[in-house]
Amino acid sequence: MSEIGHLESDSLLIEGGHALSGTVEISGFKHAMVLVLGAAYATETALHLSNCPDITETCALVELLLCTGADVARSEDQIRVLFGAHAPSEFDNEVARHIHGAAYLAPGLLRSQGFVEIRADGGCQIGTTNEGARPLEHYAEVLRRFGAEADAKDGLLRAWAKEMRGCEIDLWDYTRNELTRFGNVYSGATKMAILAAVAATGTTILHRPYAKGEVRELLNYLIRD
Repeated sequence: MSEIGHLESDSLLIEGGHALSGTVEISGFKHAMVLVLGAAYATETALHLSNCPDITETCALVELLLCTGADVARSEDQIRVLFGAHAPSEFDNEVARHIHGAAYLAPGLLRSQGFVEIRADGGCQIGTTNEGARPLEHYAEVLRRFGAEADAKDGLLRAWAKEMRGCEIDLWDYTRNELTRFGNVYSGATKMAILAAVAATGTTILHRPYAKGEVRELLNYLIRD
């Protein structure tokens, strides 16, 4: 173990076989937090979240919610949001471009302002195609199903709608693997469809949604509140 000081900064020397002890505090589920904040905005429901992770995604979402006119208070791992407290300001895409979760504010922006232009290709890269840029077209397609005009180009998700209307979607339309039925497009389409459904008027029927952990948490939040 004495040699560890001579290792390069990108190396670790680990000696196993020793008992471990201590306490680790686990932060809340980031992906669920992003969706719940999006759902609260889409329904303009006051929200108090605890055990929020102290990460870039959290800081950026707080700033973006302030752009919507919300009153946001953050203290340690707590976030309290009251929507409609102030007049909305210009959406800050310099902040949005650092995270992927900004995309899930789109249904709320459409409901409240009728227009959205979000830099939504941020976050970790996916795969090697298109230099790992995150796909956005499936979001635009989902919003079009709810009656919006939408497109995705150059990392921007744009949409316009006087009113979103409930619809019926088979989310297997967004699966790329016919056998395993999974994938980031399937996941993102499911999340966007649920959030658009709560922002839309009328009834929406979503067949075969992707039952990921964060999707279940989103549904639990919507059922409870």
